[in-house]
Amino acid sequence: MFAAPDDTAAKQALASVYEKLGHGAENATWRNFYLMGAQELRGTVAHTALETTNPEMAMALTVDMLIDSLAIRVDGPRAWDEKLTMTWNVTDEQHTWHLLLSNGALTYRSTDTSSGTNGRGQAADLTLTLTKSELLGVLTGGGLDDVHVQGDPQVFATLTGLLDTPDPDFAIVTP
Repeated sequence: MFAAPDDTAAKQALASVYEKLGHGAENATWRNFYLMGAQELRGTVAHTALETTNPEMAMALTVDMLIDSLAIRVDGPRAWDEKLTMTWNVTDEQHTWHLLLSNGALTYRSTDTSSGTNGRGQAADLTLTLTKSELLGVLTGGGLDDVHVQGDPQVFATLTGLLDTPDPDFAIVTP
């Protein structure tokens, strides 16, 4: 496919192979991969409607998962020269998360104590003290108005400005 992406006969042959593999796969993940790959090769992929702001789904995620969902969206090359630190004191979780954006990667660690430092004794560029539901509001664009803020609020805007928007319709088997 990558050597000759316009070869219709090759696409149809590979789609047929994927369809047979999909019908024979017992594992749902592999079955779905094969059948979606066949559908893509035949040009009949339906666009995915993705609802990522569902409050019930978001509340079911842990703060670690929320940070991970931000970390995978960081545009590494654009974020390469940025360095920032944030501390999130999530009061109803009785936990503190120390976030570091450096070398194009967002990393974090958590502690069970509230602190305005970055976990290494240094003051964070921005410290937010909030509940988990307030954190979800901030992450979905609600702003920092209802949150206790210490430091530079522009740090959060810088981080969100470095995030890519995910494409739920990415190609699976074609270039």
